[in-house]
Amino acid sequence: MNQGGSVSGRYALCGVERTMRALRISAILIFSAALGSGCAKEEEGSLRSSSGLPAASLIAVTDPDLGYVPDRSAVGAALEKGTVSVSEKPLIRMSNQPMVRFDQGFSSKEILVDLGEFDHGNDFGPNGSITLVAKSFDYPLSGDAYPVLTGFYVDTGSGITNYMALKSGCFSSGMWSCSGSSCVANSSCTVEAGSSFASRQDWDQHQVPSFGFVTTNDFPRCDPSVAGEGCFSEGLPSGHYFAKYVLLSNSGGSVDSYRAGLEVRTLVKKDTEPGNTDSTPVKGGISLNLVLVGNANVNASRTEGGKRNLNLLLKELNRLLRVESGLDMSLNEVRVFEWTDENGGAPYSNVDLDLLGNMFESGSKGLLSGGNEGALNVFLVSDIVYDSSFTILGLSGGILGPPVNGTQSSGVAFSTFNLLGSFNSACTSLSCGRSDLDEDFLEMASTIAHELGHYLGLNHPSERPDASGNQDHDGLTDTPLCSARTVTSQNYLDQRACYAVDPQIHPYPLAGATCKQRCDAVTSPSVYLSGFFSTTPQSFCPAVAECQFNHIMWYTTKNRKKEGGVWKEDGNLVSPQSSAILQRSYLLR
Repeated sequence: MNQGGSVSGRYALCGVERTMRALRISAILIFSAALGSGCAKEEEGSLRSSSGLPAASLIAVTDPDLGYVPDRSAVGAALEKGTVSVSEKPLIRMSNQPMVRFDQGFSSKEILVDLGEFDHGNDFGPNGSITLVAKSFDYPLSGDAYPVLTGFYVDTGSGITNYMALKSGCFSSGMWSCSGSSCVANSSCTVEAGSSFASRQDWDQHQVPSFGFVTTNDFPRCDPSVAGEGCFSEGLPSGHYFAKYVLLSNSGGSVDSYRAGLEVRTLVKKDTEPGNTDSTPVKGGISLNLVLVGNANVNASRTEGGKRNLNLLLKELNRLLRVESGLDMSLNEVRVFEWTDENGGAPYSNVDLDLLGNMFESGSKGLLSGGNEGALNVFLVSDIVYDSSFTILGLSGGILGPPVNGTQSSGVAFSTFNLLGSFNSACTSLSCGRSDLDEDFLEMASTIAHELGHYLGLNHPSERPDASGNQDHDGLTDTPLCSARTVTSQNYLDQRACYAVDPQIHPYPLAGATCKQRCDAVTSPSVYLSGFFSTTPQSFCPAVAECQFNHIMWYTTKNRKKEGGVWKEDGNLVSPQSSAILQRSYLLR
């Protein structure tokens, strides 16, 4: 399985929104060449969609005789933290605000948003978080505007603590530099050192999402036990919180004379349990809204084989979260919905990539009446169509998707290839082992875990370098920076490259060494390298913190291999710092 190709960093200004979306999509999907081929506060309100699509007509499945209802005895028990509470503050709406273009400085067009007073003990606890979901309204042109977060700080009463700030180049000359009809990222516009965002790429992927115009940002974003910059060592402090935004229009022309509105939804999670350490790992559960899209998937889910495979799929996903991760996470409530062809699901059964945002919006709107927010939406479609050369296995609505419904980013999607009823022919009961499961079926489960990781805020550890040699990394100091290794003139960016070609010196409290140095210290290099060029390499030192490359977030292979009839994965599910990001997610309860 491969990433599926690169996307150019240059794009036409008038088409910037579409190409920016393509750039984001390239970072959050999994490809396969073939599978198995003025300011007012309102008490209530919800973010409006840009397209105004109607809510889908979904059928909730509650009777196992009429459709698929998860068998918890097979899937595994749910896990509630018990010390978590979630709440939403009144919606903030600010009318008549200025806008900027992609290549325009915004020193005089920032919008200051007063988020209100928060108390550390009453509102957050040691591992609480604050999530900001922003959307424009009353946009006067075709298209829309991205609400770009440009600042986040708190007045603690004894001073201002700045947790997110940008360099001056952003304010003087904008996010992108344009010449004629083409634009490139403005190199002078990036985050200040010490920001909660690791890099320019880390920041702007939250501000220009893959689908739609809703932006999602949350804090804290790192683990102070691993890296201090931009972290909240004792959790979010008491004080008066503020955010700053600019409305970044996707119009090709000037927007200086136009105005739009900004609305910000503030979601707060209180968590009083200790943070993630070796002795107190992350724990908690994620609830899912599982939407079966199209008659082929709906009909398969009503068969004995389809029900068994869906139970086994959730069982494997639960195993990845609870066992392989070492985090003690789980799937909590799983609600199932059918979106039949007759009820409007037909256009999304074999869904074109360009229609995924519409599917997320309409489908998640269909969940609103049932009070199904607080759960992550999983859409099982027959196929996600990109082009004839390869197929998309799975895709997330964003890297950090909104924990709300009704937006074009509200979900993750996966291709079943109409195999729900025919997977795992060697398995005839829910008690069958993983050795009886098809490799493509296990790949589907790991793909779902991968895209859930994206939706909860995790990046790929290392991306393939572009044509100029520039390489993106997840920005976390406890994951290797993996460069490609060369074998017979071919470049491979895989787990073994993290061992062989990792220049990252991991700072205190880690050992101040590279992954290879630490791995060699605990195992014989000859043992590891004995399988270096084979398809079944030896263990990747999964117990070594400096080698925790988060195999479930790896965009290529998971290096699964079968030994003695048992499937084994080479690597770690998440690193400690990635664990902290997951732990503070509003969706982890």
